[in-house]
Amino acid sequence: MSKWNRDPSKEVPSLKLWLTSNDSGVHNATEYLYSAFLSESDKPIRKPLVYKSAISVLLLNFATSRSSQGKLITKKIKLSKSGFPSPYHYINPHKIGKTIFFLVYDFFLSLGYMNEALGSGSSKTYAGKLTNIQSTVSMIKIFNKYSIEQSVVDNYSKQPAITLKDINGKFDPCGFRELKPTKSFIERFVNVASKNTIEHPCFVTIYPHITRKFKPNLRSHGRFYGQWQLIPSKFKASTLNEYPSLKKYNLKVGDSVRKLTTINGKEIAEVDYKACFPFMLYHKLGLDYPYDDNDPYQIKCLFDGFSEKAQRSVTKIAFQCLLNGKSSPEKALVKSNKLGVMQGLFTGKGSEQKAKVVIEAIEIKHSLLQKAFNQKNPVGFELMYLESIIAMRVVSHFLEKQVICLPIHDSFLIEAQYAEELELIMKNKYHDKLNFYPVVKRDY
Repeated sequence: MSKWNRDPSKEVPSLKLWLTSNDSGVHNATEYLYSAFLSESDKPIRKPLVYKSAISVLLLNFATSRSSQGKLITKKIKLSKSGFPSPYHYINPHKIGKTIFFLVYDFFLSLGYMNEALGSGSSKTYAGKLTNIQSTVSMIKIFNKYSIEQSVVDNYSKQPAITLKDINGKFDPCGFRELKPTKSFIERFVNVASKNTIEHPCFVTIYPHITRKFKPNLRSHGRFYGQWQLIPSKFKASTLNEYPSLKKYNLKVGDSVRKLTTINGKEIAEVDYKACFPFMLYHKLGLDYPYDDNDPYQIKCLFDGFSEKAQRSVTKIAFQCLLNGKSSPEKALVKSNKLGVMQGLFTGKGSEQKAKVVIEAIEIKHSLLQKAFNQKNPVGFELMYLESIIAMRVVSHFLEKQVICLPIHDSFLIEAQYAEELELIMKNKYHDKLNFYPVVKRDY
């Protein structure tokens, strides 16, 4: 039992995908690959159902990764004591021993359906096998031939609606009475979203599913997550390596990639809360923002040779380090992989001293917030929770009108025709919660 003493009778639908005869795509592809396996095997097969289950295990690992990442790359494969890969994404009726599983594993490799240790991730091994594997073109052809994508879509809604992450970083599905409003919201969201077509060039399909994640308790974090959040925000030189389908759009570095999203074939708008956390922290403390610049992240030029925009991005990251209770925000800033063009400034000798310059500049400008910085109980999670409450209210307004609005933490995607209404609702719902009006801006 977890420390929250889950009551299984009250849990939300499980993370696991059921492998049933109704999954025609997975079933037919399994039969095809099993026949190929028989022709390659020089030993008699005594437990055909177990071998088929092992084939399905790999197919479903690819399929569930595709559902969440938009590309056929598996997560780490490791067999648990019960004979399944862990973490696993489904319930399979036949336990698979390590010997049989790795016979099938080698079969997939030998026929070129997957490669070992391609893409990101470590090269750790388990039973002599690399734990990171990536699909090949041959595997993608199997998915297309048997429509496995759609087969998995039919089960996608069985992923958890709500998860709670404990202090050890482990996720557990949770079902609590006080979460009834969240469950109701998610059911309404999925109901409305499933009636709309959400598309983007980076993905085959964007699934109408949303999850709320708490950490480490039910009054902390609480942000909503959906597949549309995986769409890159801005175009980078490396973006084409991951999403070659974007090549035909001739995007330039810095161009919006999310803008290519369509809802029911129509262009969208994105509206966000400007500098959400700094403003929210002031308002949570009952304080009005004390400056005329209207931008808490904007601090006078700290380093020569860098644009104000680049330095603002570093200030934003540093501010987050202060809110997230880092014992050494300077070290956290140096280790950040989101520094962009200023990454080189924070490498090598003297990098922490430069980071300290940024931290001190923030502490001087926002001296009224000093008590909230570097707390053992990070105020950042409290702000995320407030943000998620407001987001739920904004989206709920449009769900009542059967209009889909996609939350991305402090911003929202919606059909362009509703953009002005969205701006108004964002301001009102924020004011209802914090008694101050926020700054909202439309990105496109």
